[in-house]
Amino acid sequence: MGGNALKQFGSTRLPTAEALRIGDRIKALIDETAVNTDRCVRCELIPSYRQKPDYGDVDLLVAGPLPEQWTGELAKTLNPGVSDADLPVIRNGNVVSIGAPVRVNEVFQVDLILVPLEEFDFSLAYFSWNDVGNLTGRVAYKMGLKLADNGLWLPFRDGDRLFRSLLLTHNFGRAIEFLGFDPARWQAGFDTLEDIYRFIAESRYFDPAIYLLENRNHRSRVRDAKRPTYTGFLQWLQQHPPVSAFNAWPERKIDWLSRIFEHFPGTETAWRQADRDLVKAKMIRSKFNGEMIGRATGLSGKTLGALMSRIRHAFADNEQFESYVLEATENDVAELARQMQVADKPAS
Repeated sequence: MGGNALKQFGSTRLPTAEALRIGDRIKALIDETAVNTDRCVRCELIPSYRQKPDYGDVDLLVAGPLPEQWTGELAKTLNPGVSDADLPVIRNGNVVSIGAPVRVNEVFQVDLILVPLEEFDFSLAYFSWNDVGNLTGRVAYKMGLKLADNGLWLPFRDGDRLFRSLLLTHNFGRAIEFLGFDPARWQAGFDTLEDIYRFIAESRYFDPAIYLLENRNHRSRVRDAKRPTYTGFLQWLQQHPPVSAFNAWPERKIDWLSRIFEHFPGTETAWRQADRDLVKAKMIRSKFNGEMIGRATGLSGKTLGALMSRIRHAFADNEQFESYVLEATENDVAELARQMQVADKPAS
């Protein structure tokens, strides 16, 4: 969060050595909590480039079944004597920002990023080395894929609507290798921001156009314009224009499928299954939808939605419900809706 989440508590930047000492101390406290509660917990400090001169905050990745109140207890340990109402703690989704006191009326922000245990390794890799995960993810997007903190995914769409996401891999090295990057170079880490920029530019699919803000959608443009590493990369590109760039992008993202299926065994089977499931879902929607049930019963709005929910739950499970709709005619479904509507009416 760049140290801004705790601005009202007087968050401050610190030299690297001091910032990392605070990060190590909080990691030790979390590890101690895990031992004392006999829980399987993982906690690691997310590395930035090694020559970073100072930090606005440090990030710790945390996974495992910890007690719900543990973040509050951790904040109290760091800030003894401070009332609950005044504790420097901000929760935003899966990120908890805690202030470690450094001077009078000043705290240093530590962000705890909470992830499921099974996603820990990929998340740690994705968040490491500043914006490497985001920058490599631009190539994935150009291929019709999604590189996120929980894996490399292949979206299966029904037009513009996402129907299902197919997991390609939970191995970060394997993911970026497919995207044209050198996993061994990534594994070695980076001393400077320029090391990171050169790593990105050395992808065999490197195309500077995919990084330009004017080529991004509005949401991504606004987000990445606030990221110093990303904007720094754009400035670096202006000063170091590539000798050549990859320009053999297929006209359609779906044209990458054959390479994806070859590189990630089992994906083609999952894709074909998703296609069959989509056909089935469309057939079910054609017979069981709000317009048809509303026409049969005269209901609308919340009462229509409630009746449709009751029809679904009248069957033992979703599989039985879907089997009924697939085998029934539209008139059969409409008659069932009318019967349940009558059954729901209170006796006069």
